[in-house]
Amino acid sequence: MTPADAATWLTLEVDVDEVGAARRRLIDQLESAGHDVVFVRDAGAVLSELLMNAMIHGVPDDDGHVHAGWRFDRDGSLELEVRDSGGYDVPTPRAAGDADGSGRGLTIVDGTCTSWDVDTTDGTVVRARLSPPPTRVRRLRPGSAGDS
Repeated sequence: MTPADAATWLTLEVDVDEVGAARRRLIDQLESAGHDVVFVRDAGAVLSELLMNAMIHGVPDDDGHVHAGWRFDRDGSLELEVRDSGGYDVPTPRAAGDADGSGRGLTIVDGTCTSWDVDTTDGTVVRARLSPPPTRVRRLRPGSAGDS
């Protein structure tokens, strides 16, 4: 994903307040579009986890920023992307540490997303895809509230 083909592309300072602002922006867009509350919550959580990982474990660009973007694909799935200039390790899910309480981020991403991947060709780019729940169709019987 590039800034040109993202529905939204953000350049963020390495600051925890920026994570909250990015999450709020995504949630506002999804809620405005009428998405399911669980889908909205999950998308916000995944974006937050990816951004926190980039800020804690990654390296910001030369201007001190990390980047995030999202878009909807033709099948209705949401693609999130977070990028930094690289880190020391390839991001992988791990069990949470007992003492420090960290380590749950990518486990949450792995359990929530339809798919996700990491590209370390040029920095670290983590992409995650979430599929919205299927639309429920309610059939009305003759004589029910839907008849005119």
